[in-house]
Amino acid sequence: MSSSNYAQFFRSLAVLSVLAVLLSALFAPPDPFTQLLYVGPLLIGALVLSYVHAYTDRLEALESAF
Repeated sequence: MSSSNYAQFFRSLAVLSVLAVLLSALFAPPDPFTQLLYVGPLLIGALVLSYVHAYTDRLEALESAF
């Protein structure tokens, strides 16, 4: 595991976390407790997708598209 994998992991985690918070703010009702219920699973998904993106070759086709 090189430092580039760490950087790629944290960079994608930061982008996906911001996206998760924005999606929960847009689609959840304005109640803060409901927004926490929406953002929790989205942040866990962001963590998993960041790991898959940085340490496996599963998302290689998606990476080459961007």
